[in-house]
Amino acid sequence: MHLKLLVLFLTVILGVSVISFLLYSAIYSVKDVSIKDVVSDPQTFDGTRVRLCGYVVELSGYMFGPKYVLRNFEEKAEIALGGKGGPERVSLEPYVSFVFDGESYTRIRDIKVSIVGVVRYIGRVTDAPSVSLDVEEIKPAIDALKTILIEFLNTTDVSKGGLFNVEILEAYEHKLGGQVVVINYTTANTGHPDFVAEEIEHYTAVITLNAKGEVVSAFCFWGSFHTGGIWDLLNQRWIQHVTISEKQAAETGKNFLDGIGYTTGKVLFAGLEEKAPNFYWNDLAGLEKPDIQGLTLCWIVRFEQAYRPDHFFAVWIDAYTGMVVGRMQCR
Repeated sequence: MHLKLLVLFLTVILGVSVISFLLYSAIYSVKDVSIKDVVSDPQTFDGTRVRLCGYVVELSGYMFGPKYVLRNFEEKAEIALGGKGGPERVSLEPYVSFVFDGESYTRIRDIKVSIVGVVRYIGRVTDAPSVSLDVEEIKPAIDALKTILIEFLNTTDVSKGGLFNVEILEAYEHKLGGQVVVINYTTANTGHPDFVAEEIEHYTAVITLNAKGEVVSAFCFWGSFHTGGIWDLLNQRWIQHVTISEKQAAETGKNFLDGIGYTTGKVLFAGLEEKAPNFYWNDLAGLEKPDIQGLTLCWIVRFEQAYRPDHFFAVWIDAYTGMVVGRMQCR
């Protein structure tokens, strides 16, 4: 009896799982079809989630109807994106490749895209297309993605030396939307900071694009020529690596203070902050000041005074060099 109940229970669970899977597949699956297939038989595809490939075209100068369409020039077929008024959830502007003025198509860039969305068939109306695609996501093809990245790199110092051999190594979906792309490229040495005397050099960059296809972060990793440094392509500056750990900073601060006659107790706090050096301790002990100016990233370490539990010594330690650059004490 127990065995029969167990078999029945497992059968029910399996049946529910299969039905759930089929329902999920029916609702969330995506069909790869052509634009021509959809517009030729829109009623069949009504409500279907599909993936279409083509070029985004902006319809210029129209009062009614969609602002954008997705067009396959080889098939001479197109579908409205978002229906009347344009898409609401996804920005298509960064991906526009053509503008249509009612007579001719003018190409402004070459970005072929794939778009996932739901087909909506509403029948014949006077001021809107009979079928449209509610856009859910848009992705440039790899070649088109390369075009976007090259356009961006040419706005940086890279363009001063010439850009060659751009190769996309990896492209990932970002959990917050958009994509993270790893690329290699080669450039001549003019225009880059701290270049060595080499005619041609090779680089790897990690570039993040948001859901609109806009570059929001870009970092270039230099090889042995630049001691593994990172160049911020957006802000055009080197990014230094923190070379001193929290433990090393605490030991440095303790040794320094003990060495100039200020006995320390336990560490009360340690954290990283940008500070302008004031060389408090150097002045107090009559020591030479390091040649560090302006804001710099520091370990802020606060020690309990050894014989005064409610008082502290605080010391700033340059996170890149390990030099003591300032702070104060609780009197």
